[in-house]
Amino acid sequence: MKMKEIESILLTFYMNVGMDRPSNHDEILEFVFADVNETADPELWSDSDVAIAFRRWVESKSNGDDYFQVVHKGYQTDLQREQVYVKGGENANIYIIKTEEGFIIDVYGEGDFIDSLTIWNDQLDPCDPDEV
Repeated sequence: MKMKEIESILLTFYMNVGMDRPSNHDEILEFVFADVNETADPELWSDSDVAIAFRRWVESKSNGDDYFQVVHKGYQTDLQREQVYVKGGENANIYIIKTEEGFIIDVYGEGDFIDSLTIWNDQLDPCDPDEV
């Protein structure tokens, strides 16, 4: 029962920030459930305890020493596309976008567009080896 309540709260969190249910939801749920059981009042726990546990899960996955950090990967509902957003150091923002024709890689600095690269599907799997 408690596990289902925590799962419902997590699903509401995802929805409120505009994201789909992540593929690692079960891992997140197990972590959050264990954290709430360990740290919150057994009878008087609330969605705030779930939020704190979720924050702890995010922090446990974040390593401040990593230069590249994956901020988001998966389907962006508002943009209607598959996308990976990678933060590179202090200033670089790198987007890898899947299109029907291939991939687009866009790089931004501090809000400024820097460069773009397009890789077409036929470049990845050419019918004729001379096309590459």
